[in-house]
Amino acid sequence: MPQIGEIIRAGEITCSVRCKTRDSGNYKTSQDIYTCDLRPVGGKVVWKIEKSYKFRIYPNNAQQRQIDITFSHCRYVYNYFLSQRISVYKETGKSVSQYEQSRELTKMRNIDETQWLAEADSSAYTRTLRDLDSAYQNFFRGLKTGKRVGFPKFKSKKSNRFSYTTQKIRTNIKVFDNCVQLPKLGFVKCRVSKQI
Repeated sequence: MPQIGEIIRAGEITCSVRCKTRDSGNYKTSQDIYTCDLRPVGGKVVWKIEKSYKFRIYPNNAQQRQIDITFSHCRYVYNYFLSQRISVYKETGKSVSQYEQSRELTKMRNIDETQWLAEADSSAYTRTLRDLDSAYQNFFRGLKTGKRVGFPKFKSKKSNRFSYTTQKIRTNIKVFDNCVQLPKLGFVKCRVSKQI
């Protein structure tokens, strides 16, 4: 078991944007979630902790449109690459890795037909692909161990719960007294309930 000093890596703070209903305008970010993940680093197994905070945000109309665009683009990316994984598995019996799909997504963002994917935050896409990969891996791991884990489902636009996760990279996310700076949204008015 690693010591407490080995657990924390600086700069790995994740900020999640969530919405309960599309019409209510109550957009939120996730709160105080510590996700522990064992990863081998340099021959040692260390803990990786992600910490996030939950603040109620009050986006203006342009920011609400951008959040809705990011919701729909992340849903599209999830569904597109889930269908790709299903079709490749049926044809070859092998799965496509998250990294192959990430490279393909980067190419898709530069093609004219799907250039609209550049409108949303790229780290939200990365997290969407990571979530898809973990859901897919959990399904097959459950088959091997005998646990009942459901197959990943396609995301529906009729769902009343939309979310995406973005990651702090250097200084793209900052929390001020009465606002938070988020990627592709700029400064969003919020109620900061605790000091960071």
